[in-house]
Amino acid sequence: MHLYRAVLAPALLLATVVTGAARADEAHPYQPGPALTEEASSQDLCESVPNRVFVATKLGSECVAYTASKGYEDRREAVFLINGDSQGFADAADYEASAQKRTQSVRRSLQKFSEQMHVRFIDVARLGLWGSSGNHRRRMEKRETMILGAAISLLKQRLGIDTIALAGQSRGSIIGASLLSLHLRGVKCAALASGALELVNFEVAGQSKSRHPLTRAQISRIAYDPYAHIDAIERDPDRRVFIVGDPQDKISNFQQELEYTDAVKAAGHHALAIPVKAKDDMHHDSVRFALRAAAACLNDAPDDLIVQAVAAMQTERKPVNAAVTPDTTIGEMAHLSQPTVLNDEGSE
Repeated sequence: MHLYRAVLAPALLLATVVTGAARADEAHPYQPGPALTEEASSQDLCESVPNRVFVATKLGSECVAYTASKGYEDRREAVFLINGDSQGFADAADYEASAQKRTQSVRRSLQKFSEQMHVRFIDVARLGLWGSSGNHRRRMEKRETMILGAAISLLKQRLGIDTIALAGQSRGSIIGASLLSLHLRGVKCAALASGALELVNFEVAGQSKSRHPLTRAQISRIAYDPYAHIDAIERDPDRRVFIVGDPQDKISNFQQELEYTDAVKAAGHHALAIPVKAKDDMHHDSVRFALRAAAACLNDAPDDLIVQAVAAMQTERKPVNAAVTPDTTIGEMAHLSQPTVLNDEGSE
């Protein structure tokens, strides 16, 4: 299916809220802990609420929330978005209010992207956040990656989808890259933005903030590092991987993103790095570029046209029409605010 006309459609303007690093920890100390523990162990309870899927794996079960755009259900293709870490909140009430606002905003934003790109968009909520069960404080462990990969597989069946593009932002990109190594089926495209794709190196550097730093070996045992598992990615001549990032990113390491791209290419895969200029002060929030690249790839646009489309997004100064208002949505929870300082059991 060739939908080149949709590739260069003007981008939906997403106002970025720079979270975590831009907000004082003292003012926003709350991080959500274990959530929906009963739903995590009961399929009936979990799926009694719309837009949730019960996921059971050898590493345990969870109840995963998702938001899907409407329309284009006849296309058995979709973009699946995995976003970054949560910001801090003032308290539990602040988090609950943010969760309700985010659900509505993400639905509006994905719908706009869908109408522009003529394909479905599905946001999969991270564990412990935005309606999913689990514990966001244990976000660096392989378990979350395995659960979200299984959730995507189940949603493909539920929603009638055969072929997908993975879009990721920050730690969501780490998860997306890991799912390539873990053989998630049906992945035609991946567009991964602002990810610490050499995760162990990233976390080792961040251990300077810990009173009890872990060794490289300890971190390697806790974390699943996509760079260390590139050899496990199955070759597929039809799959394309786009690594999107700002060279001035103050949170992730753009040089690591280039090294990951080169290593994926050296392993025999189609991979391309796309430098961008993120609009936030930390030069980190590049999720909208990843969403555009992922959808354009599903639409069979060639690489040069995808690069052109992403470049065009960076020169746009206002929404396509007055009805499209800036949204603190997809970029809202878009980044690892800092390396995750863990102890040897995988807890912060």
